[in-house]
Amino acid sequence: MSLKIPFGKYYLTEKIATGGMAELYRAKRIGVAGFEKLLVIKKILPHLSLHEEFVSMFINEAKIAAQLTHTNIAQIFDLGKIEDSYYIAMEYVWGKDLKAVLKKGKEKKLPVSMEHALQIVGKACAALDYAHKKKDLKGHELNLIHRDVSPQNIIVAYEGDVKIVDFGIAKAASKTSDTRTGVLKGKIAYMSPEQAWGRPIDRRSDIFSLGIVLYELLTGEMLFKGDTDLNTLEKVRDAKVIPPTRINKEIPKEIENILLKALAKEPQERYQSASEMQNDLEAYIHANKTMPGTLNLQNYMHTLFKEEMEAEAKALEEEDTIVTAHLEKTMAAPIGGEKKPAAKAVSKRPPAKKEEENLSAEQAGRVSKKREGSPIKYIILVLLIFFAGSVFIIKPELLLPAKKALSDYLKPSEPATTSQMQAEN
Repeated sequence: MSLKIPFGKYYLTEKIATGGMAELYRAKRIGVAGFEKLLVIKKILPHLSLHEEFVSMFINEAKIAAQLTHTNIAQIFDLGKIEDSYYIAMEYVWGKDLKAVLKKGKEKKLPVSMEHALQIVGKACAALDYAHKKKDLKGHELNLIHRDVSPQNIIVAYEGDVKIVDFGIAKAASKTSDTRTGVLKGKIAYMSPEQAWGRPIDRRSDIFSLGIVLYELLTGEMLFKGDTDLNTLEKVRDAKVIPPTRINKEIPKEIENILLKALAKEPQERYQSASEMQNDLEAYIHANKTMPGTLNLQNYMHTLFKEEMEAEAKALEEEDTIVTAHLEKTMAAPIGGEKKPAAKAVSKRPPAKKEEENLSAEQAGRVSKKREGSPIKYIILVLLIFFAGSVFIIKPELLLPAKKALSDYLKPSEPATTSQMQAEN
């Protein structure tokens, strides 16, 4: 159901989801002359806004994440507080998260192909590598770690783009007292072993998590799944990996080797950077000519989510109508730059002279208009004079013909000769 809730400089138009940490809304920012921007507002839940350590870390991590500008990372535009609500305004990606893609693929019996899986994970590698190596203005690495690389945080746009969302937010979430029961519920299965043990982590933890995502895309099954969260946590800590070819025999040996390296239990045995994993994936793709391209992924998304796309497009139109109508009622100037009737101006001119008093209203208007004149023509005249003077100063030779003509004109005429007089007679 569409909403029309003013939220600072934004309008919340649709509640997308509620998690253990925040509420997500589709929103619009309205500017001058009908300017509009569609985005997502992530509102931190009220009880977490009272948690000082969480709020402090949330703000610090969001500030760092806002510096990330990469084609495969959903950008953060704004961080603020309205009343007691802290929020992030971030890029709206029209598409579905990878969890929804996997689910819909099973329902329609159109699972994610190996080509698409490699393409999606390759782009996620590029995003992670950029973030991991991001430096501040002084050239120091920010050491930014995602901490929550999972299908829920990888968005596939309907047009074929791939975006990672929620950089750094999991670090703040880990400081809340309800981490296991709320914030990270459902995400334990995508942790690295060292993260599951509560040990210090670095960028290689994200690589392990991305390996779990690739494993699920290629096999259709979760790598670590227990009957309970505690059982799942134990499986993650043990990090025993069933070779993917036992589940899907069509997986090439080269891809299995990439997976097993990314999923090595010890960090030093894994890829040491996301770019290394990306290079191996791309080497296989180019060697085997399996790159499907963005258009191919777009077609796959359109096939899976045709009905959803139509419904969402209709909802967006309705939201636009509702927000526009609401603004026209509440704002001083309507959207689109339409002019409102001008208020009557108070005349500060002196009273008209006696000779104008008997003129008709039409005549008085003409006289007044003639008096005021247009300042533009005077400005143009001054500019022309200035321009002409400048030309003659720069090139004085241009004045010679005029000077000669003036001299001839002022020169006294000579008396006519007799022959001339006779000829005239």
